[in-house]
Amino acid sequence: MKVILKIAGIVFLLGVNIPSNGICNAADSPYDWTTSDEAIALRKDGQTIWQFNAAGGSKPYFHPLCVVGSNPLTMPKPADHPWHLAHWFSWKYINGVNYWEENEKGESDGLTVVKNWQHDCRDDGSATITMTLDYQPSITVAPVLSEKRTITISAPVADGSYYLDWAQEFTAEQDITLDRTPVPGEPHGFSWGGYAGLSVRFSNDLKNVLTSFGGKAELKKRDGADVMDVYHCPAAEMNGVLDGKEYGIAIIPSPKNHGFGNWYVIQGKDFLYYSPATLLSGAYFLKKGECFNLQHRVCIHKGRWDAKRLTKEAEKLAARPKILILSGSNNHDWQATTPFIQQIYARNGQFAVDVTHRPDSIHPRMLAAYQAVVSNWNAFPEQSGLWNPAAKQALQDFIRKGGGFVCIHAASATHYDWSAYLQIAGGRWGDKTHHGAIHDFDVQIIHPEHPITKGMQPFTIKDELWVDLECDAAAEILCAARAKEYADQPDKLEPVALVTRYGKGQGFYLVLGHDIHAMSSDHWQTLLLRGTQWISKSLNTNK
Repeated sequence: MKVILKIAGIVFLLGVNIPSNGICNAADSPYDWTTSDEAIALRKDGQTIWQFNAAGGSKPYFHPLCVVGSNPLTMPKPADHPWHLAHWFSWKYINGVNYWEENEKGESDGLTVVKNWQHDCRDDGSATITMTLDYQPSITVAPVLSEKRTITISAPVADGSYYLDWAQEFTAEQDITLDRTPVPGEPHGFSWGGYAGLSVRFSNDLKNVLTSFGGKAELKKRDGADVMDVYHCPAAEMNGVLDGKEYGIAIIPSPKNHGFGNWYVIQGKDFLYYSPATLLSGAYFLKKGECFNLQHRVCIHKGRWDAKRLTKEAEKLAARPKILILSGSNNHDWQATTPFIQQIYARNGQFAVDVTHRPDSIHPRMLAAYQAVVSNWNAFPEQSGLWNPAAKQALQDFIRKGGGFVCIHAASATHYDWSAYLQIAGGRWGDKTHHGAIHDFDVQIIHPEHPITKGMQPFTIKDELWVDLECDAAAEILCAARAKEYADQPDKLEPVALVTRYGKGQGFYLVLGHDIHAMSSDHWQTLLLRGTQWISKSLNTNK
């Protein structure tokens, strides 16, 4: 394990556990991975397709970004704005401190601190990157804002295109104001004001450049600047010709993002830049402990996408059920299992996924953005007084009014002072519940006609089998297994998957899934995905 502390570079890399100069690919894969303490890159036939640089600079960033076979579409650290880092995220002002621009030493006034980062790279060329970041006014001052960041990169398709799914959860460590340079019409406003957030700086080798906007875009060009504000536009891209071929990078923000629909675009000579402008319309205020999420899909593709294609892609993403994963505490290894669960959903592609590590702070306005909540959270052995009454009521009302709830393994072992939680989850670790060592056991399909299990066959899984689970009387068992200690009682089966109804909502409890090895089972993942589809009312039972 290596610890890197870089004061000048204002990046701290602590607790990284990845191989130095490693290769993590199968012999028959067309791709190979190179990893180090500071970066991870996907390569094919000697070409770097993309590289994520997690340390060694002022902020994490991607460069290069290439379609398979192309030269880089991005450019880092141009002479005109050396703090432009190809494809990166940065706030501008937090409580008046500048986190964006840098001095000649490459330092910003505010520090973007990478505390740790991990990756999972796969043989098909897909990967998931997770990290936590702190935003500090200075080296001696405590963070004012923290971030949990997950970036899921798809495998390249036949023409070399792929996408990056950015999911970011921010938590205010004190009362904060996120702001930007004032825009024209505001006091001390400038024609270049309004930028902050996710950005792309394009290579100047890109020629015949066009900027496309999805939907009915309202464009407003500012006097004296190559800047356009685009309002109520679901997606945008910049594209052009590189080495005689057309390429583009599109960004599709979640409609639930703060500032959705606003864009900041510069299409000038040797200055190609654009960004979904999260703060263009004004500052954003957070009280201590409050959280908010941003989610973007970034598509690196061959060809040019016009308004019709952008609108289609945005509509397709917006139509996906949106789910919120509760995490941040568990007597199991949630630091490994939560990102793994995210990867399962991301690779399936049917859901938009956010994660909160502060489930005690959920509230009705927050939950209104989701169709389902997935819990990988408990505070075991603490059993009561875990959330404030308002958070409990928010989740209870969300499900009662039609929301869905998925409980994973030990997420049932909590909230023993909240009777509705057992009704919603359907089961929990009770006074008599116990388990033996992890072992292989057979799972029977008890309800083969239920939409979740329809067409599934009995299977074997290596997992932790809970014995004598405490179940709610109204729960419906879908799958069960026989414990060795009850081998002489043929009618005694242990529930491993069950469903509930609570008001207009539905619950699914997947008792299996002790660790990522159990979660790697195709059968486990099928149950998770089908269960999530069912409780979010998106399961097509004809398939």
